[in-house]
Amino acid sequence: MPIKFTISEEELAKALDISHQKLLDIIEFFDSDPDDEWDLVEGKDYIVIRPSLGMKKFSDKGALEIAYYLDAHGNLGFVHRIKDFITQNSNRLKHALAQRIIQEEFSEPQDKIVQVNGRNFVHKQCLRRILETNGQTIKRTLEYLRQNSPLEIDIDYVERNFHNPKKQKQGQQLWFSGKGCVIVSREISQTLKDKARRSKCRTITVEIEKALQALDNDTKNISRKIENAKIRAKKRDKKTCQIKLIKPNSINQMILTAHHLYSVKGYPHLASVVDNLITIDSIIHQEFHSWMGGFDQPCTVQDFIDFVVERYPEHANETLMQRLYQVKNILKVEVAK
Repeated sequence: MPIKFTISEEELAKALDISHQKLLDIIEFFDSDPDDEWDLVEGKDYIVIRPSLGMKKFSDKGALEIAYYLDAHGNLGFVHRIKDFITQNSNRLKHALAQRIIQEEFSEPQDKIVQVNGRNFVHKQCLRRILETNGQTIKRTLEYLRQNSPLEIDIDYVERNFHNPKKQKQGQQLWFSGKGCVIVSREISQTLKDKARRSKCRTITVEIEKALQALDNDTKNISRKIENAKIRAKKRDKKTCQIKLIKPNSINQMILTAHHLYSVKGYPHLASVVDNLITIDSIIHQEFHSWMGGFDQPCTVQDFIDFVVERYPEHANETLMQRLYQVKNILKVEVAK
């Protein structure tokens, strides 16, 4: 098993309750006499991370060597203290590594995470990769849970239909909430015989719920920002459909919608940008997305320009076209991100 060097000089000095300079003096003493009983071995007890400054990171063994030295020189209690620190540091490291595994999966959320009623659900295959298990284990676990501790639909998991014309496959896919992930991963951890894998799975059980809770909070904050941007866009447009230039009244009982010129799905970083919104009749809004192939299809301002020219040529006047091309120019840098 490879040696891990995770303890910085500052962390070690703090754990030992000594000054950084005192620690450096001890390290210098270790290095001063190669024939005495006290020795720190590079590559085993420590590594040098910044050669120009001589900065080191220590392994658990290296940290204990220094604690043993302090205990031997009348400062009793250091070994016990450093062992407690190593345990805590090991736990912090385990949780940090678990978060890294989770965030690597979540870094490209497309086809891995779906939002349902403001909550985030993780695809079954994404959960399988995070837990570093196989499809058969997930399948057996779900079968057991269905029989013994039912997962609640729309709370612990959701089912979504899928159709893949290229592979000629269709069916249902499972997506799990934070609570659902905890139930599944906890059950899997209880079946693992390897102690290290069991510990890792239990750590992931804790961290995945935190990660999804953070995503849920982000989703709520983003939703609020989007709604505020829509209100501002409608106010800017004087609550008027920008294609027909008509306001809702007793005769024209239309419902106004703030349309994203660059879709939320394709350009989430522009979702709350007011310049990316235009106020239009909700019927035109539905017509545009039908023209695009559905609300789930990403769209751009150029798509909207083409739609207006094709479907509403009588309204494709200079003012509207100038505005749309101006938006395209304003947002071109942000779009490229």
